Amino acid sequence: MRSPMRILLLAVFAGCASVPPPAAPPPDPPPASVVFISFDGVAWDELESVRARGVLGADGWQRIRREGLASRLIPVNPTLTSVTHVSMATGASPHVTGIVSNVIHPPGTPPGTTTSGFTAPIEADTIWEAARRAGRRVGTITYPGLDGTDPSRTADFGLIYTQPVHRSRIETIDRSRFVPEPRIEALSYSPAQVAALSWSWTRSDDEISMPVELVAIDTTDDGEVNYDDFVVRHGGELVEVGPDRWFPLSVGMPEEGSEHRFGAWSKILSFEPDLESVVVYWGAVCRTRGYPESFRAMIDRDVGFWPGPPDDWGAGRWLEAREGLDPETYLEQVDRFSSFFTRATLLAMERMEFDLLLSYQPIVDETEHQWHLVNDRQTWSTEANRVTARRVRDGAYRIFDGALARTIEAIGPGETLVVVSDHGMAALDTAVRINGVLVDWGFARAAANGGIDPNSRWAAFTSGGAAHFHRFGPRVEGERERLIRSLTELRSPDGVPLFERVEPAGPASNPRAGEIEAYLRPRFGFTSGTRGERFVPTRYFGQHGYLNHHPEMHAIFGVWGQAAAGQSPAATSQTALAGWISSILGFEPPRDAE
Repeated sequence: MRSPMRILLLAVFAGCASVPPPAAPPPDPPPASVVFISFDGVAWDELESVRARGVLGADGWQRIRREGLASRLIPVNPTLTSVTHVSMATGASPHVTGIVSNVIHPPGTPPGTTTSGFTAPIEADTIWEAARRAGRRVGTITYPGLDGTDPSRTADFGLIYTQPVHRSRIETIDRSRFVPEPRIEALSYSPAQVAALSWSWTRSDDEISMPVELVAIDTTDDGEVNYDDFVVRHGGELVEVGPDRWFPLSVGMPEEGSEHRFGAWSKILSFEPDLESVVVYWGAVCRTRGYPESFRAMIDRDVGFWPGPPDDWGAGRWLEAREGLDPETYLEQVDRFSSFFTRATLLAMERMEFDLLLSYQPIVDETEHQWHLVNDRQTWSTEANRVTARRVRDGAYRIFDGALARTIEAIGPGETLVVVSDHGMAALDTAVRINGVLVDWGFARAAANGGIDPNSRWAAFTSGGAAHFHRFGPRVEGERERLIRSLTELRSPDGVPLFERVEPAGPASNPRAGEIEAYLRPRFGFTSGTRGERFVPTRYFGQHGYLNHHPEMHAIFGVWGQAAAGQSPAATSQTALAGWISSILGFEPPRDAE
């Protein structure tokens, strides 16, 4: 409960501050719309585990299992985010779509050239293109592949997944930075104190610096000087500090021909009652991107600025040395990020006209990458850290379940909600510097900057547990076979074969996949460059991209609403989804769909 002192103080400041899926025919009549949401990283087995342990509520995944349709979803290979999402949207395999990895080497370019699987041209027909041909409207909340960069990647309206403009930082303020704040002395039982700070960050090449005043107050009438609460002034306005010590900073700035809100969710991490030490976390600076401008502005106005993902850098510092961001703070970031996606999705459902809405949330994937700490081989794997990591992962699944429950509640008569994920997660403990290994074997040369020399014969392009090896220059007889044999025989320092599958390109292989496609065994990942130890302990602990026969890579498939009638199949293929959704919406599926 908020104290009367805080309520009075806020009032004063306000005044002074200036399968395959079911093969049934389309329902009659067809659903009014389909909302398709992908929750990145939610694993079928892990979800069933947290459900059995009572982590979930009754109105999310439990409700889908009880009243809808739920099934295991089998991803395509490799089990990577861009790859799986495009295959779900096209109904085609990665060798057809050309999205073969999160990191792609465009054929015919120099060895150091890469492009992102999230932005590379999609070489197959998509469900949003099929819908457009049928005269249907499609919206997106950051679904991978719909970034608005050209007509083939543009919906009728949408938000675009956005990286922070500037990274976070932590600042410690000592007592010498605080001076008396006479304007509110009567409202604090000890003389109020104010520290003049600077919210500073870089936007492109511009250095931004804006004043922030942190005001410490004493709300307890106990005759002692012990500060226990704060308020913030920024931009001539009062910014309330919540009970959890978070406060938003934001400013309107021109961007792409209109005003955008740039903002950072920041927090007072800790403080001493005598103000000898106050630790402030300045959150990453972010802004919302989307199209058309009217939709983006509506999200800025009614949902708020893009909050950015949870801070893995800060979480890693906590696991290593109990510095940085504590687990509760990390989960608060996860909750805020999920809430942004959920509120944006619900707002689009309420106010926008669409037949198909493709939405996305990465919260479980973000959490699992950093907190999948489960065995003694992993860095920082103490019993205490493993217990904490389990609690954080459970928290992320609970947040996912809450977001799902809110969405289910918003589904109206005749509408269908389809819930999927893209892949699961496996424990990670060791990374291999594979291009350094190629140098050691004589297949590549190291550049002075630690990368691959342009005159190299081979280079590996990696993401998660998958690697694509490209050859440069003329073919040398027997060279590819020697490399395949060497990769197959490569072992970790503790004697475990590194690769589970190494195979040459075949007639149906996409040129972007290179001459050799290889998959690590779960527990191994890749690290970049040619310098340094060839095998290194990882400082993050969950990974995917492994072969889809591993149960921990399996995803989820759920249906709620009109199209949920019937029995759940035992397993569903990601490539079956585009054709199935097209059928229940009554238009021809994408041309390349299975």
